[in-house]
Amino acid sequence: MNPEQARYQAELLDCAPWPAAVLDADGCILHLNGALALHLGVPPDSALGQPLATYLDEEQRPRLLEMIRCASENEPATSMDIRTHRAVDGRERRLRLLCRPSRTPGEFLVHGRDVTEDLRRHLRREQILERMSDALDAAMTGLWEVDLGNGEVRLDSRASTLLGLATAPRSMTIGDWRELVHPDDEDQATAVFTGDDARERSISVEVRARHRDGRWLWISLSGRIVDADADDRARRLAGTLRDVTGRRSAQDEARRLGRRLELATRAAGIGAFEMTLANRKLQWDERMFSLFDLPSRGNQPLQIRWRDRLVDEDRERVLQDLRHVLRTGESAEITYRIALSDQAIRWIRASVTCSLDAAGRRESLLGVCLDVTREKEDAANLRRLALTDPLTGLHNRRAFAEALERAHQRRTRAPSALLCLDVDHFKRINDTWGHPAGDVVLIEIATRLRATARSSDLIARIGGEEFAILMDDTTASTAHAVAQRIADAIRSTPVAHQPPLQITASMGLVETHPDDVDADAPLRRVDRALYTSKQNGRDRIVIGDEGEARVEH
Repeated sequence: MNPEQARYQAELLDCAPWPAAVLDADGCILHLNGALALHLGVPPDSALGQPLATYLDEEQRPRLLEMIRCASENEPATSMDIRTHRAVDGRERRLRLLCRPSRTPGEFLVHGRDVTEDLRRHLRREQILERMSDALDAAMTGLWEVDLGNGEVRLDSRASTLLGLATAPRSMTIGDWRELVHPDDEDQATAVFTGDDARERSISVEVRARHRDGRWLWISLSGRIVDADADDRARRLAGTLRDVTGRRSAQDEARRLGRRLELATRAAGIGAFEMTLANRKLQWDERMFSLFDLPSRGNQPLQIRWRDRLVDEDRERVLQDLRHVLRTGESAEITYRIALSDQAIRWIRASVTCSLDAAGRRESLLGVCLDVTREKEDAANLRRLALTDPLTGLHNRRAFAEALERAHQRRTRAPSALLCLDVDHFKRINDTWGHPAGDVVLIEIATRLRATARSSDLIARIGGEEFAILMDDTTASTAHAVAQRIADAIRSTPVAHQPPLQITASMGLVETHPDDVDADAPLRRVDRALYTSKQNGRDRIVIGDEGEARVEH
């Protein structure tokens, strides 16, 4: 090639959008176009005279020289894929290089194509196929195909293994398939593989097939027409084959368990009901009549308005919950009260759901009911015990804190008054006469507080010898009169003991404020008022706290 031709070739390479270079027999770069230089991450001029192998991974370098040798000996063109790491975007790319002799002796033209995306697509396809294969393995699902032209049934290795035929793909005739199927399912199974069940282009049946070891398996066959002629007649069918023996066995077991459950619910006193949505007819079992204290009507539709048994406060909530179940199809648990014939209250817990017809439409409302009156009473007793001081029978600190929180929530509507009192010199009583005497004093204080405070006031023992009274909708001035009566009642009569014990109490009194930041704010203020009462000689009432405090005897 003369210089003019060489220059022309170089210009063509520079204009080419694909990566290209001219190499000598040793693989050194004689010319490098911009596209390949961009992939290698080097300026074209700085690479001249450098071996192209310099820019390749070490394991790829022998392959480049082998490719040049093949081109020099006029062997069929070969190619190689190379990785480039120095591209301007910093991401690894894959180039497929092809080498052929140039018109100039001893020179070779290398040109390439970016196959990064091709390889990625191929890898994705391989990954998808691998995941599909793993999914089929995990689901114990095989593939089948039927050629209706020659009647050949082909099973892949999974389907063959499921039936115990082989561990490799298996071909058989439709007649062979018929011999595997249970006699009662033969017509249905054969119709699938002859296309008779594929008129709607989809297939879904469950049949029994004999395993090689003699067992009967329930097999689910799903598929569709994958090839049809010009008249839309099926020529080839394909689909999946899955062993559903476990599910069918579970369904049989569920039916048996259902019968057992019916016996168990009857023994446990659980009532069941069903309301057909089309005609709103309500069916009760015998236990439901007993739960609702109504005369039995056998299996006849219920004619009474059962809702009349509902306690007034619960009726609308229960009906709303039932309407929500009917509207959404969601299951619900509803707890409510009913009034019996003797006006006694019974707690009922109902679990309600909707049943669906074959088309997935809500067909009926199903439910079971259980008498939970004892459970509710036990829970109420436990809560009462959790909120009661065991010595005095008054509310305890937890109950008082809950009441104080409720007062805090409504503080902007009306003030509440908070009175705290502490038995004076109580430690001296314990130290001198013992803790039993101290308990007598605390019990007597509780008795006098109940007798003196108003019926609407909440009285609590919140500490060892500390008591508190929360007076809702009460100002401090009104509460002061109550506090004065309490102080008089405590000091007026000695506590019965040998000898009798004369006792007094120090008191703090505050109002709740609209700007209290939390429920404990008035409690902190009344503690300060109580402290002031003690500091000023005990047996007195301090109204307010700090600079606002007013001492009353």
